[in-house]
Amino acid sequence: MSDIEFQDRERARMAKLARHLLDLDRCPHGRHQGDRCFDCGEGISPGNPFLPVGTRIGTTLYGQPIWVPPRERRNDPEAWLERPTAPAERRPLAILNTSIVTADGQYTVRTITPDEAVTLAKEATAIDSAVGHEATAQVLSQLLGVEVPVNRQVFEQQVGQQAVIFKPNGRLPQGQELSIEDLGRIGFTLKLLTRIA
Repeated sequence: MSDIEFQDRERARMAKLARHLLDLDRCPHGRHQGDRCFDCGEGISPGNPFLPVGTRIGTTLYGQPIWVPPRERRNDPEAWLERPTAPAERRPLAILNTSIVTADGQYTVRTITPDEAVTLAKEATAIDSAVGHEATAQVLSQLLGVEVPVNRQVFEQQVGQQAVIFKPNGRLPQGQELSIEDLGRIGFTLKLLTRIA
């Protein structure tokens, strides 16, 4: 293979990669953020629910965070290295103490580590607690390093919103509330629930 052929092949590969990157802002129905989408709730594509503006998606070779920039700056390579100052499109991180789907829609769910949960909480624009038990709220506050208040609200997860679910690995007798000691003894699992449509 000649140098010219190799360079042509590499240019074609990079162009294909660029097309994939440009597709990262599409909604689950294939429409770019801001474009008309009759399948999205308000008729306009909100973009990729997995990559809302202000989400940290990686780290450079030199340890610099990589962030999802606002739509109008996505063609600027430098914008991916600047944390957006006003991530208006991001929704608060919900904290739930049960695995529950609170609204019709499409969701993804996966198990996450405590470290992942801490990163999500610390990088969130706000915390929306729907935790109804004092002991669970205390454990989550200690675990996540942010205040998780007791809040017996009627919670409805929004499209694009993420929720950290705290799930104890066992149960106590009916009517008995879990204490911090109980939660430490029986253990727990953390899940990330994302509403995508």
